[in-house]
Amino acid sequence: MKPMSLFAMLFVFAGCFSDLSEVNPSKFTELSGSISGTLALKDAPYHVTDTLIVDSNASLTIEPAVRLFFADSAMLIVQGQLTAIGDASRFIEFSDIAGQWKGIKFVAGSGRSQMRFCIVAEVYVEGQDSLHISAIEVHQSTLALQNCIIRNNHSGFGGGLYCTGSNVTMIGNIIRDNFAGTFGGAVLCDGSQAQINNNTILNNLSFNYGGGVVLVNPLAVEIQNNIFYRNSNTAGDPRIALLTGDSTNLTAQFNFLEVPGLNPGFESDADLHLTSVSPCKDAGNPDALFRDVDGSRNDQGAYGGPLGNW
Repeated sequence: MKPMSLFAMLFVFAGCFSDLSEVNPSKFTELSGSISGTLALKDAPYHVTDTLIVDSNASLTIEPAVRLFFADSAMLIVQGQLTAIGDASRFIEFSDIAGQWKGIKFVAGSGRSQMRFCIVAEVYVEGQDSLHISAIEVHQSTLALQNCIIRNNHSGFGGGLYCTGSNVTMIGNIIRDNFAGTFGGAVLCDGSQAQINNNTILNNLSFNYGGGVVLVNPLAVEIQNNIFYRNSNTAGDPRIALLTGDSTNLTAQFNFLEVPGLNPGFESDADLHLTSVSPCKDAGNPDALFRDVDGSRNDQGAYGGPLGNW
């Protein structure tokens, strides 16, 4: 059985994630092995019975509202290109069906992959080898992660995402309730370029170093307009921690960094939109590049900035 969650409250995003008991296993389309082309909604939900591989120079497109449920120890390995783009009312879901699935791995990808309006949840890995590190792993690849929910994952390094030697863009995501045993309760970024803007990074935990975002030898990393709240660890900064490397390669500004007595003013623990009196309203980078959809100054967090209208 999967170990009990470290967090007492299970986050449910209304309209995007439904109970697995609603799914009739007899109606699954089974998948395993090499895959390319399109995973169509008409054939969903999908049961991934063994590891899926998008081979080098191949591509896989996943249609909005598709749900993929992975068997114990199964994973998705992308050596080519993945395009998984849902919308605000039709999230693409990656989760488990029973046991402990191992997540999504981008490995020397031959194209720029994109995940938007996706849910990645309930991954359990121990950090034993190069493909058992995190819920989403990016090795020598390029990935854009936008408007996604990364939650309730358990790993050794980077509870929600780990990247190494890669170029990663993370904009407008909710990264919450993840756990890492060693480094980076939410994100661990090693020797990579990264743009980490307008994310809500909440309730992540590391038993060792850095509860939020941990950086190792950053190449060019920008961290702006995010909300860091209730992340915890036993060592290092629980918000943004530079473990090793040149700090001049890091731009970190206009973030909500938790301090005693100040909270970001969410509508609720389940609804992370900001109240009208939130200190995160109009508190992001004032540059026009970061403006909210209505043209006003950037609101910090996943619902601010140019991708914040969801």
